[in-house]
Formats: sequence, C-alpha cells, structure tokens
Amino acid sequence: MGLFDTFKKLFHHSIDNTSAAEQTLSRGNDSPVKITFSRDPPADSPSPDIVPLSVRLKKAVPTMRGLYPHEILMLEYAHTYSTDLSHQHFQGFWYYEYSVEHPGDVVKSLEKRGFIQPGNLRSAIQNQTVPVIKNELRAIGQKVSGKKADLIDRLLSNTSPEELEKKFPVRFYELTESGTQELTENQYVPYLHRHKYMSIWEMNDRLNHKNPHHLGFRDLIWQFFNEESLKHLHEGDMGLYRNTRLDMYEFLFEEKKYEQAFNLLCEVIAYDLSGMDNSEFSDIDEKFRLQLMLKYDFPYSQSNAKLPPAIKQWMANLQGRLELSDDALRERLLQQFESISLYRCIFTNAECVDIVMAELIDDADILDTIYHKAEARLRAQLKAI
Repeated sequence: MGLFDTFKKLFHHSIDNTSAAEQTLSRGNDSPVKITFSRDPPADSPSPDIVPLSVRLKKAVPTMRGLYPHEILMLEYAHTYSTDLSHQHFQGFWYYEYSVEHPGDVVKSLEKRGFIQPGNLRSAIQNQTVPVIKNELRAIGQKVSGKKADLIDRLLSNTSPEELEKKFPVRFYELTESGTQELTENQYVPYLHRHKYMSIWEMNDRLNHKNPHHLGFRDLIWQFFNEESLKHLHEGDMGLYRNTRLDMYEFLFEEKKYEQAFNLLCEVIAYDLSGMDNSEFSDIDEKFRLQLMLKYDFPYSQSNAKLPPAIKQWMANLQGRLELSDDALRERLLQQFESISLYRCIFTNAECVDIVMAELIDDADILDTIYHKAEARLRAQLKAI
C-alpha cells in the first residue's frame, strides 16, 4: 500500500491480466507501436553518479548538421541567455540531467557554427518582465494594457532606439535559420526535457539504432509505454503499471484522442480503487493481506484506495469534452470497469462507478457508505479464514 500510495501522492500519476499481446495498445488511428533546479554544476570534479558527456556522445548519433541532443536542447534555451556569458547563470539540469559541465562552451560553439546569433533590441526587451516594460510605458505616458507583445510594440513605437539601447544594453541570443530548422526537426528533445518519459539520449538511440520502421518520436514513446506496461504487468508491479497507464492517458489527451484517453483514465481509476501495489505476486499470506487492506484502505477519509484530486478533475474534463450526460457517463464507466480483469479488488464494478460519480460531486456521505459496505465484506472474508 505504502509505495503505491506514495506514487499517487507524488505524481498524481492502471491492468488487466489478459495476455501480453492484448495489453499492447493502439493510439486510435495509429498503428500499435520533470524537474529542473537552479544549482550550478560543481566546479571541481564531476560527480561519480553523472555519466560523462564524452561517454554519452560515443553512443549518440548527431543530426545531419552535426548537432547532438544536448546541443538541440541548448537551441531551445538560447533565447533566454545573454551574450555576456561570463555573467550568465545556467540551470543545474545541464549538468545533473545532461552531463554538460560547461554550458557556456556549448553556447559559444553553436554561435561559431552559425546556429545562434546575438539578438536585436526587441529580443532584449522580450527578456524583461512585464512589470519592467509597463514601468517604461508609464514613464512616457503610454497605456499599460494588453499582452506582452503589444506592450513591446508600444514601447518600440514611442521611444527612440538610442534611448532604449541605453536602458536595455544586454543582448540575448536568437536562432538563425539553421538553428530554427534543427529545433523544428528534432522536437523530441524539448518534448522529453519537459515530460521525462525517457531521456533524450535514450530516444536518440531508439530513433537511430532501434527503429527499423522509421517511426517518429511520438510513436516510439507509445511503443515504450507498451513495453513498460508489459514489464510491470509481468513482474506484478501494479503501482508502476498504473503510473505508466496514466502517462499514456496524458499522452493521448495531448493528442486530443479523448475517447481512448477516457478508456485509459478508467483503467487508472480501477487501479487506484483496487488497493493493489507493487510486488503483487509476492508470497504474502492472504490473512495478512486482508489485514493490511483493512488498516490502510478504510475508512474513506483515511483510505489509500481512493481517487487523487487530479484524477477527479481530469474525469470531469473528459465528461465535458465527450459531451456525456451523467447517465451516459455512468454507462461508459461501467462498460470500461467490466472490461478490466483485476488481479484483486476491493469494490465491485458498480461500486466503482458510484465512487467516481460521488467523487465528481464531492458527496462524502455516499462515499462513506460505499467504503463501509466494502469494509464489512473484507472483514467477513478475514473472519472466514
């Protein structure tokens, strides 16, 4: 219970026991197929836990223009860095996630090779905060309403370039045409930097060494999700399986495939309410297992086996996007729950439907009643052993 519950609380981030082939999902029309911090990298010696960049580069495949994954990511961030690199602070993720000890050297190399260049006055103002820009507009008697781009246009139109040059002397980098093309053609890098489904190095390897059908990076991510699901299912790690299914839900929702996303979110909910954890196939005495469930899953107010707030919000969102009435939602939920064969469970399929509907309207009385009824069933099972 504890580890699964920890996953739910940390990530807000589902299985049936059908065959491996049946567990490999499609993304609808397609064929089957995160954290940064601002600590500077150590100035002395590399951490033994960090794979040296030189080692990563031996396995990585550069683009046709000669850029490696960490250099592509630098293109994504270049516009936020000033050309005065001696005073530029770089985020800690460059070292701790990408093994880059000296980000400034990467910036210099990209500039030398023609992928970035010093930006103009507009980019210098773009890197200022909205309050700073508004203060400048107030000083010259101009309106301060509108989006940031509007504010910048207004400031540039009503102030001489010479005066603005004095006030905003620091220049920031911008992409050249080659840099823009590189970033456009390698969107997997910034995408995985944000989503952390796998490392940019692993995706580089999959794209170039494990891709006989020349799939795009999103198809390869989906393939990875299926691989992870099967592995966790085979090993009985239901908590990890559930988290992977949640990643798949988010991925499909991002693609606006709401019907398929709904099915996966139902699976996530089924596992949230099942009381299952990792190492489900371990030799735990059934009596002891029931005792644990009674201790950690009841009453409702203290239960580990209930829906995290984000899950409720996402289900409510999907109900709206799919234009489902409450009755239609009930019917769809029951269909999905009945299609999932759980290794073990706490609630009946009908109770799971009632729980979801009660959670959506925050009806604690109904939830207390359902959990009390399920608790009584488990106590009867325990007494019968």
